[in-house]
Amino acid sequence: ASFEPAEADALGRIRSGRNPADGHEGERIVLVALGFDRAALDELAQRVIDMQEASDVIPIFLIDDVDSTPLDGRGFQYESIMTLAEHGKYAELGYEQNVRACVDGLRFRYQADTVVTLVPNHVEQSANQLMKVIET
Repeated sequence: ASFEPAEADALGRIRSGRNPADGHEGERIVLVALGFDRAALDELAQRVIDMQEASDVIPIFLIDDVDSTPLDGRGFQYESIMTLAEHGKYAELGYEQNVRACVDGLRFRYQADTVVTLVPNHVEQSANQLMKVIET
């Protein structure tokens, strides 16, 4: 299969919030938050802050092209990947394979054992999923 090299602007939108976890105690959990818009991501990030008051959890977000300000402002760790549309244009692997590879990379880099795939723009359902994981 042939593919076009990714254009600089597509690669330039991939970003990472590297707030070191050193000194933070708690379970690291990868949150797959693809397809969220800024408002939903902001609300979700606040819900995670609220959860942290009851449980020592350190979230690592995987996002796509959403504005990362809600995560930056709260000091959360995150990495982004190309959107599905960008991926179809520039990548050789299937999108799901790429997401799995990114999640595996996050689990390795941040030594996280748990992964929670969130429902795009459904903050309440996503927060409930996360709470179930934290409580077990």
